[in-house]
Amino acid sequence: MKIKLSYFLGKRGTDLAKFCSDHNIKNYNSLYDHLLENRVECPPKKEVMNIFVPDRKPAEPDREKTQKTQKSQKISKYSKKGSKYIAPSND
Repeated sequence: MKIKLSYFLGKRGTDLAKFCSDHNIKNYNSLYDHLLENRVECPPKKEVMNIFVPDRKPAEPDREKTQKTQKSQKISKYSKKGSKYIAPSND
């Protein structure tokens, strides 16, 4: 008779991903064999494959350094205290 995976992991106070990393389990077949030895139900392959996908860093594109452009100042048509319209000066 096999015990449930949730019970098995709960007794150890861990989750499946940490359990696999602690026991150096790198693929589904190793997980299946390890759980079979301990008489634990193995989850379906589709549910646990995200654990075995290697962490991939997104490739950084080679970009040339661009020069920063100067930001233009915006002149508000409204005063800061209220919403009174200030007419632009014609100097």
